[in-house]
Amino acid sequence: MVSAPSYHGAFDDALDPTVQVCEWDDGSCKTVVTPFTKSIGHGSEVVRVDAAKDQYMVNWETKNCMTGGCTLDPAKTYRLIMLVGEIEWGHADVSMVSNGSQVKGIGGGESIALVNGRTLPVRFRI
Repeated sequence: MVSAPSYHGAFDDALDPTVQVCEWDDGSCKTVVTPFTKSIGHGSEVVRVDAAKDQYMVNWETKNCMTGGCTLDPAKTYRLIMLVGEIEWGHADVSMVSNGSQVKGIGGGESIALVNGRTLPVRFRI
């Protein structure tokens, strides 16, 4: 989502992070769309450790929601929140678009533009 930052310290691969996707409105999470943990999800939609790259990763397949299949609303903003326990370690805002030609007009670096129904690879380091 961003270029690889420089960092200091050892990567902690023993944590149990959660990536929560929610509808974001007025500075708060209104509805959880889907959570990802090391045990919730299937296939690439579970949080995994990539020891070679010192990072955690999960794929958010936007066509899948907590309640099953879904289509996300392009009029809403969605926030990915990386948590360990109740502590937020980072977040990213996502704006859904209907097609690739709409990606250019989104965000100005403040939001990730994603074509609705596609997969967003999420990688992070703690």
